Amino acid sequence: MRHMSPGLLHKIAQLTLNKEEEALTSAFFPMMRSEYPQIQAIALYRVKGCEQTVRDPESLYGDDFTDYQADLSNLIGDLLSTNNPDSYRQKDYQDLTLLVKKLNREKQQLYFLAFLYEAKADDSTDSDSVFMQLLCLSEIYSNHREMISLNDKDALTGLYNRKAFDHRMTRLLNSAQHRRANDKYLEACFAIMDIDHFKKINDSFGHLYGDEVLLHFAQQMQQFFRQDDLLFRYGGEEFVVILKNIDKTSEKNVFERFRKHIESYYFPQVGTVTVSIGMTHLNSSLSQNEIVDRADHALYYIKEHGRNNIACYETLVEEGILKEINIESDIELF
Repeated sequence: MRHMSPGLLHKIAQLTLNKEEEALTSAFFPMMRSEYPQIQAIALYRVKGCEQTVRDPESLYGDDFTDYQADLSNLIGDLLSTNNPDSYRQKDYQDLTLLVKKLNREKQQLYFLAFLYEAKADDSTDSDSVFMQLLCLSEIYSNHREMISLNDKDALTGLYNRKAFDHRMTRLLNSAQHRRANDKYLEACFAIMDIDHFKKINDSFGHLYGDEVLLHFAQQMQQFFRQDDLLFRYGGEEFVVILKNIDKTSEKNVFERFRKHIESYYFPQVGTVTVSIGMTHLNSSLSQNEIVDRADHALYYIKEHGRNNIACYETLVEEGILKEINIESDIELF
């Protein structure tokens, strides 16, 4: 059994130290394919709740995976229905072998890492060796991903925390300034969402049910928004969403659908809950604080005018409802 490359392990450790979860995933899989040419494809799957269904791969590298989707879905369904879902299985599909390994669980979500690799019929010893090495590497990947999550994720909701928000916003704005020096606006949207009358929920039902509302709200965010969107618990009952790669005409529609979804969702014991949303376009010429202030002022306007609604900062300024924020003075409401 050949040893794993020290360079591969060093690179994984460096990505973990830098607390880059997305970079870890995007770099780890190609490195594994380079290290093990037998690998045909690697996929990371997220399975929500106890449903025996598999979403599209969060990450997919290698040849077309379509022919094996049904088999993989059935296999993960089998794993979820067993008493020991931490186990792995090995199945033969003609000349390919499939490995599915359960990764860490995050707030009612299971993560599976799947490999398709070429099994040499004339060298079963080598095939078994590769299989065991891939199993070890999946454990390493899972452990490092868990280490990142412990630092960057909110303990209650599983969303990114405030610390992760500051880091990712800085990186996003720096990257945007570098790529689009002549483009004032990015194809991205920033929104702050506030659960309406949350203090009354805590006062009426207790903090335990208040925490359950926060958890259910976060889970609905994870199910509603796209994999590439960034979701944060900003603090208390406030949440932040960054929609990436979206045009200005679509972003408000997305948040309006989410607002209606929350309004119609039944929260156990509590019943109906509503949300107010303040949004702004991500502007690469502004600082992080200025972007947050714009969304916050839009949110404040909604909370002062009935709640359970959405407001876009730029629209409010164009309509003369708000004065544009500048460095010298605070915003004023008419």
